[in-house]
Amino acid sequence: MLEVAKKKNKYKSVKFEVADGTNIPYKDKYFDVSCVSFALHDMPLSIREKILKEIARVTKPEGTIVVVDYALPQNKICKYLIYSFIKSYESKYYPEFIKSGLEVLLRKSKIEIKDELLLFLGAVRIVKGIKLN
Repeated sequence: MLEVAKKKNKYKSVKFEVADGTNIPYKDKYFDVSCVSFALHDMPLSIREKILKEIARVTKPEGTIVVVDYALPQNKICKYLIYSFIKSYESKYYPEFIKSGLEVLLRKSKIEIKDELLLFLGAVRIVKGIKLN
């Protein structure tokens, strides 16, 4: 995915790197914007918490943090169908991720949700937050 991103990148100031999300190799308050996309559901809760804290650490106060990952629709039938479908091919951590409540994890990491966009019948969400001081 990084190779695809590099090829599509139109901005000289943007670079893509591989790094350990629990130990991001940048100083505190380095980025204006940080993002994690479709990764949190694929790891145990303890790692998820470390990654969100690291993202908050490297983001400037009042900086933007974007999280893209799975969600569940409000409609009970859609919720059941989507959950069952995604669970059939995702890692063993997906059910716990859905039940854990992303909002709580963000709050623990001092990230305040400012906006949320639901896509694909509510199966995916894009959360835009800010890092609190």
